[in-house]
Amino acid sequence: ERHGRMDDYDDKWSDNSAEQDLFQTYDSTIQRVELSLDAAAGDFRLNETAPADKLLTFTKKGNIGNYSMTSDDDSTYRKINLTINDSHVRFKNNGNRVKLSLNTKPIWDFDFSIGAASIKFDLSDYKVGKMNIDGGASSIDIKLGDLSEKTNVDISAGASSINLNIPEGSGAELRTETVLSSRNFEGFKKVGSGLFRTDNFDTASNKIFISIDAGVSSLS
Repeated sequence: ERHGRMDDYDDKWSDNSAEQDLFQTYDSTIQRVELSLDAAAGDFRLNETAPADKLLTFTKKGNIGNYSMTSDDDSTYRKINLTINDSHVRFKNNGNRVKLSLNTKPIWDFDFSIGAASIKFDLSDYKVGKMNIDGGASSIDIKLGDLSEKTNVDISAGASSINLNIPEGSGAELRTETVLSSRNFEGFKKVGSGLFRTDNFDTASNKIFISIDAGVSSLS
């Protein structure tokens, strides 16, 4: 893998934090899921898979408010919306800590709108179709696996730290207007203005297309 391992997650939450648990039962007819998350402030982690009988589990501890979860099905496709009830709470020092786990069988699309949030997702075991992240003052750490032939990653963020880990076996293309040298992108070569590719982009069976529009202090 490029850029090494993700750090272990310290899940010691305060005892006086309000806790909320949500889940959806696994349905074998659902082949693709879109998860839409309005993250607001907080810390969001995904580092384990859901039990076989669950499509998704969601555990929140914190003082910003509870989330509501709704879903809509269209044949083999499901859209899940996770929205914080108090949407006016943004950019506070203390907030929610959320742990997600997902079923590995469907293809997953992610659509995240984040405020003062930290996102750290290890998606090594998942088939990821799309990932869109629209964020403010945030930290984004994503690790992708090699289970999808095509993955699209689109990140639009403000004052952020962004770190993407991708498999060496996957071909990857990065488009960004962020003024940084190719030294920031291990395994990539500059092939045009704002365009970088891995050496195996043309030959790899799995491809990852990354677009980053960010005024960031750190991008790797």
